[in-house]
Amino acid sequence: KDNFLEPFYTLELTLNLVELDPTYPKEPHTLGEHIRKARMDRRLMIKELAALVGVDPGTVINWERGRTKPGTHLLPPIIQFLGYDPFQPAQTVVKQII
Repeated sequence: KDNFLEPFYTLELTLNLVELDPTYPKEPHTLGEHIRKARMDRRLMIKELAALVGVDPGTVINWERGRTKPGTHLLPPIIQFLGYDPFQPAQTVVKQII
């Protein structure tokens, strides 16, 4: 008996294309980098984030590229979007104990 249909193998790879993007800020330092990282992590388009925060898409682009900074009146919706305050230093368990 000829088995011309040999078994074959498939390989599945899971890639996070967002993290492969050279503009993806893995360790954000500026507010714009925090905004970009959160937006990319959530797979949001710039125009979608702009609508959430209540600004033009060009404004979001300028924040992400560090050209401008959001006005103080926009910080509450940005912090709500991020889910954290990027201006607060990160607390470690050791620092909380001390």
